[in-house]
Amino acid sequence: MRQAIKLTVLALAIAAATAANAVDTAAQDRLGPLREHRLRFVNTGSGPAEVAAFSDSTSQRWPSGRANWHVPNDDRDYEFHILCRTGEHICVGGTTASGTFWGIGIANDHPKQPGSCFRCGEHYGDVFHFEPRPQ
Repeated sequence: MRQAIKLTVLALAIAAATAANAVDTAAQDRLGPLREHRLRFVNTGSGPAEVAAFSDSTSQRWPSGRANWHVPNDDRDYEFHILCRTGEHICVGGTTASGTFWGIGIANDHPKQPGSCFRCGEHYGDVFHFEPRPQ
């Protein structure tokens, strides 16, 4: 089941990356080739979280324009894969039903937090610990 979910997320990421990259040709010229990047999240908060990733380099949002990844608050490691351009600056964030947020928030509407951003191709597989803050 987990393998099927991973493949579905990867397929959606490929489709989204293809669509976004067709629009943002200037970013393609500045950045390297598409590559797979693994994101890992652990939620130590008081409730389940919805998380997403956003590119500062292009208009890309993962897992897609409106969908989010669901990360239960069970202290387990959840892994998601994205396709991004080597060197692309990406930030992650999330929120819970109670209104607490982590990183840049689920809508990319909070200031960048230490440890919530990375460059595609660097720190592959680092774990983001979801420790929410009240809004």
